[in-house]
Amino acid sequence: MSKFLQTLLIGLLCTQLTQAQTQVADTLELGEITVTASKIPISLRETTKPVITIDQLLISQSSGKNLSQILDEQAGINVNGVNSNPGLNKNLYVQGAESKYTLFLIDGLAVQDPNGFGGASDLRNFSLENIERIEIVKGSMSTLYGSDAIAGVVNIITKKPDSEALNIQGNASYGAYNTYNTGIGMNGSMKGGSYSINFNREVTDGISEAKDSTNTSNFDDDGFERNSLNVETTIHPIKGLSITPILNYSGFDGKYDSGSFTDASNTYTSHLFNPGIRINYKNEALAVYAGYNFTGSDYSYTSALGTDEYDGDLQNFDTFASYSLTTKIKFLTGFNYQKLKISGQQTIVDNAHSDIYSPYFTTILTDIFGFSFEAGIRLNNHSEFGNNTTYGISTSYNLLDLAKILASYGTGFRAPSLLQLFGPFGANPNLDPETSNYFNIGTESYLFENQVKIGINYFNRSIEDVIDYTNTYVNQDKQKDSGLEATFNFIVNPQMTMSGNYNYLTGESSSLDENGNTTITDYLIRRPKHSFGLGIITNLIPELTIRVNVNYLGERKDLFYGPTITEVDLDAYLLLNLHAQYQLLNKKLTIFVDGRNLTDTDYTEVYGYSTLGFNSKLGLRFNF
Repeated sequence: MSKFLQTLLIGLLCTQLTQAQTQVADTLELGEITVTASKIPISLRETTKPVITIDQLLISQSSGKNLSQILDEQAGINVNGVNSNPGLNKNLYVQGAESKYTLFLIDGLAVQDPNGFGGASDLRNFSLENIERIEIVKGSMSTLYGSDAIAGVVNIITKKPDSEALNIQGNASYGAYNTYNTGIGMNGSMKGGSYSINFNREVTDGISEAKDSTNTSNFDDDGFERNSLNVETTIHPIKGLSITPILNYSGFDGKYDSGSFTDASNTYTSHLFNPGIRINYKNEALAVYAGYNFTGSDYSYTSALGTDEYDGDLQNFDTFASYSLTTKIKFLTGFNYQKLKISGQQTIVDNAHSDIYSPYFTTILTDIFGFSFEAGIRLNNHSEFGNNTTYGISTSYNLLDLAKILASYGTGFRAPSLLQLFGPFGANPNLDPETSNYFNIGTESYLFENQVKIGINYFNRSIEDVIDYTNTYVNQDKQKDSGLEATFNFIVNPQMTMSGNYNYLTGESSSLDENGNTTITDYLIRRPKHSFGLGIITNLIPELTIRVNVNYLGERKDLFYGPTITEVDLDAYLLLNLHAQYQLLNKKLTIFVDGRNLTDTDYTEVYGYSTLGFNSKLGLRFNF
């Protein structure tokens, strides 16, 4: 801890002594536009739900990081495994809810993994180098986005073409554990259309996933390699109409161990294939959208017991139209169809599949004497579970752009994954869907001529019929969680900004034991009651930007799956990370260095698994 305080103090003193004339920011943005919260463009001052936007400036200041790391820095979000072996699964917790309750989108289209045991998306499939912006909406979003959006939505918005006919961009870096990351892309615009092509490759030796408790067993390293390709073209045949075919591909190979403290030479391969098309039409009052995408995934796991293979696909079609009755009153109606399928020798039925048909309707009122309001309803017709209705109501009040009070209530629905229903391990075709209720209330205040932003948000969620695994998948009774999030953003001076967040989380789950008695567990596995983050961005000279991040996770509980399941305690820890970049050639070339865990702290994220000590990465990116 003393090393951390010394490092932070030196950084702050250097910043205050700097008199550079470049600007980090002039004011905290009130009019920034988001599309994920309501499916139509709306300013953050008019949103009625908690929204996090990660813009291109912040992403560009995070070169060398991956998607898991940048998400883990956000308020109310924890990525378990983010600092473990790069090839280890990354589990996203949004406001304490497990990964399976958060829906991932690419440019508004769902990309959940049909092969996931919980249906959750694999964060390792997404390359940060092709991301323009990330929008995160916390809270129940099932009314707009359907199943799997109980905890929220993460919308990954890919980079859009440059206005010139040809633009070439790329990156290259090398770091600890013999890690290489390279990427190249080209994009441009011309009369009647645009195009974008990006390729990225990452290779690392990694570290042993399993922790060697004796430090004498010479556990082997578990490396991986990932290749990703993103292609997008857009044509404008008539005024107001755009047609955009897309293709996203990700494939990775790697090694994994057999469990806590247990080394092995197991291997896996994974491929995600995601083509689709988006069609948009807009005039003064009417906007129409239609999108279709196919997500095909396959996994192969090889161990001493043999090879297990999983194949599945998702077909997703979503269309909606929004009509502006006035500039302040809008209506949105849409229809979503999803078909999921898994096949192969690993299922208990041939060609297991499910279909969901979902019409939905939303009314949106914006800035009527400072009030904004949104109400929606959705009918889910599931081939296995019949009809289910979800609804949501949210409102906000904006007081002279100085403060906004927001509140929402929504219900949620999540269908069991096909592997839970028909998969090879503990499948249960009699599972019921999970349902939820969510409430939040919060405030955002802008002070000192928008130089300071302070936010406080309280949430409460309950999930019924939670699906858990014992020796088979079963519906447990209920999970409850609630929490408080406090955030601040502060423009200290034209050369320095600070941001921070504190999160308090509490929860309990109840289930029936083998004798039919209710057992209550008053904690959430791997999720701390207390956590906080602090970020500082400063320009020492106009071309040099330095980011310092401090992340603290409090004590947590975990489970050790030995001969019996044992509860274990995980200690609290604090990590200090630093990123610096220097721009050359009129900002067309950037050299960066990224250092993580500068104090070489010893800590645990998952019991029995290794974490990274001090590690660094040096690289460059260019844009010509």
